[in-house]
Amino acid sequence: MPKNDATPEGRSQKLTSPMVTLDRKTFKELGKLIGNSIDQMQTIRHCEIMLTSLEYHLSELANNKDLHNSFEIGKGLLLLKYWTDVVPEFQTDISGWLEKAFETIQVALAANELGGGNE
Repeated sequence: MPKNDATPEGRSQKLTSPMVTLDRKTFKELGKLIGNSIDQMQTIRHCEIMLTSLEYHLSELANNKDLHNSFEIGKGLLLLKYWTDVVPEFQTDISGWLEKAFETIQVALAANELGGGNE
């Protein structure tokens, strides 16, 4: 991106950073990979909030004799088990998508360094 800095004479000097050109297909692929990662991270965050709430609720049920209901505790434990199994899968998905995005960016940068396209 251009950056204007004042020179000793008071004029601005335009400085530019290197540009990398991506074809439309690569650009869309990167957008999809990064977008999927962001969406999945949001889902994981919601899962973590739900898990924290569920753990708190289960501890309240277990500790309070008036609220004690083994059926509700059983349902809560099943939910807890399900979500603690799902979150690591989501994290694996994110890791794979971000690794693929990183590899694609590395290929584009290497092609740009060589002065060619990024095919």
